Amino acid sequence: MSKTNDFILDALKVSTEDCIKWPFVVNGNGYPHYARKGRWITVSRLICEIAHGPCPPELRDAAHNCGNRKCVNPKHLRWATRSDNCMDRVQHGTANRGKKHGKVKLTEDQVRQLRRMYAAKENLSAWARQNGFNIHTVIQAARGRTWRWLKDH
Repeated sequence: MSKTNDFILDALKVSTEDCIKWPFVVNGNGYPHYARKGRWITVSRLICEIAHGPCPPELRDAAHNCGNRKCVNPKHLRWATRSDNCMDRVQHGTANRGKKHGKVKLTEDQVRQLRRMYAAKENLSAWARQNGFNIHTVIQAARGRTWRWLKDH
C-alpha cells in the first residue's frame, strides 16, 4: 500500500479536532490531489465521500469548515453548495478579493476615499487622471458596484 493510501486511511481514523495537513501533491490552487485508478482526484472530495457518503445532487463542493484547503480531517469537511462554499471563503478570509486579488489596482483606502468623494459629489474624473486610473474603474468602486463587500469605516 502507498504512503498516500496509508495517510488517507489514518486521516479517516483520527479523532482530533485539529487540521490534518496533506503532506503530498497539491494542485495549482493548493488543494490536495491524489492519483487513483489512473486519474487525479481531489483528496477532500474523496475523504468527504468516504466519511459522509456520496455527494447529494443539490450540493457540489466538499467544503472546509476550517478554511484550510490542505486540511483532510473528515470532521472539517462537509458537502455544500458552491454559494455556501464561497461564503465560507469570505468568513475565513481566504476569498480572492481586495488586496489578495492578483489584478487589484485600487487600495481599500482609495476605495473609501472615492466613496466619500462620490457622496460629496466631488470630481472623480480629476482624481482618476491625477492617480493614473481608468475613470470606469473609479466610478464602479465609488458607486459600490465593485468592492461591494468593503465597509466604509
